[in-house]
Amino acid sequence: MVSVIIRRIFITLPLLLVITFFIFSLQELAPGDFLSRFRQDPTISTELLHAYEKEFNLDKPFLIRFGSWCINALQGDFGYSFSYRMPVMILIVSRLTNTLYLALASLLIALVFGIPGGITSAVYKNQMIDKIIRFMSYFFMSIPSIFLALVMIFIAARTQIFPVGGVQSINFETMNAWSKIKDLLWHLILPASVLGVSALAHYMRQTRAQMLEVLNEDYIRVARAKGLHPAKIIGKHAFANTLNSLITLVGYSLGFLLNGSFLVEIIMGWPGMARLTIDALFNHDGPLLMASCVVASCALIMGNLIADILLTLVDPRISIK
Repeated sequence: MVSVIIRRIFITLPLLLVITFFIFSLQELAPGDFLSRFRQDPTISTELLHAYEKEFNLDKPFLIRFGSWCINALQGDFGYSFSYRMPVMILIVSRLTNTLYLALASLLIALVFGIPGGITSAVYKNQMIDKIIRFMSYFFMSIPSIFLALVMIFIAARTQIFPVGGVQSINFETMNAWSKIKDLLWHLILPASVLGVSALAHYMRQTRAQMLEVLNEDYIRVARAKGLHPAKIIGKHAFANTLNSLITLVGYSLGFLLNGSFLVEIIMGWPGMARLTIDALFNHDGPLLMASCVVASCALIMGNLIADILLTLVDPRISIK
């Protein structure tokens, strides 16, 4: 298993190389660079501009800069942020942690409410509760995340129940450990709910579809004929055979939530990778933008890899090669 995982990671390296080259090329083709605003300032001397170009390697040809960046990135050095004046890796780790909190919390919301909802909808097919759950899933899939985020912000501002933006309170450093956890969860509820609603609807629909297919199988009829308890039939025999498709969906969802949280982070003021990437884009901060795009690409790749690993653990008949 370990050797297969390592081989899969090495296989993704050419893909990451193509992605980084494409992003690096777009930066090169874009008008201006980080020093463009300094060149327009008459108080800054030409000598100082040349010194900055040499410091940030902007005086070297495109391919040399790209090759140098790749070599350093393989060693874990993503360069120095022009705008923040600090190592990129420090910025990425601090912001990525917040994005991971948000993505995992929204995934948890989707799993906790989506899967039981889909099971209930399948068991009570065409009954009132099934119609209500299906209506909710269609509604949650249709509502734009931007609109829902704005509504949540409006409600939070009016009711003062939840904070509007941020990841922690002003007096966070003076709190004890338990109070810090509660404060983080308090700030996390609204953005995680907004991001998790769409995923929740997908889990509802996927679980319902898979359960309806399994409940019509012959072995389920045999289990019912033997007089097994309905809860045992649904939990042990029916739901267990829907896990493969749900695990695949979890892997895709993890990458989607990490990258799809950008709009929610920006609108709801969550200090994650979104604001960092946008700042890097507008400030022409090449090293920071490259690192942000690499993290986003790795999130999608790792999501698929995690799904494959979980599938092999749940179903021994499946092997990853």
